[in-house]
Amino acid sequence: MNPICCPRCGSMNPPNALFCNSCGGQFAQPVAPANPPLPPNYYPPPPPPPPSYPAAPPVKSNRALIAMICAVLGFVACGPISSVPGIFLAKAEMDAIREGRAPQSGENLAKWAFYLSIAATAISILGICFYWSRFTNPYGF
Repeated sequence: MNPICCPRCGSMNPPNALFCNSCGGQFAQPVAPANPPLPPNYYPPPPPPPPSYPAAPPVKSNRALIAMICAVLGFVACGPISSVPGIFLAKAEMDAIREGRAPQSGENLAKWAFYLSIAATAISILGICFYWSRFTNPYGF
């Protein structure tokens, strides 16, 4: 800070003086403090956020795809032999997605595989029951 010059005698005084050291005259205005006082409810601004890093690529899970293959095989050839494991694989994948252990990108495929596996199992069991009742009945009806 700069020293204060007395308007009465012209002598130089320290920057924080209220009276002249030579003549004792009072300065017109007191020197303002260097930092203004903070308001009573003042909180400093939060620090800047840390730098962001690129997200890691999602880990792919093949359970939803395998469950869909099992569901399709259940419809086409294998019946409950492949569609029942498809139900369990799809349900396990949906649970893993819900818990955050598998990427969200496989959710729709897992749901489709789950419902198609249930449908393939139901249709296969109905087909087996129809076959059994139609061709193993000794009376022919």
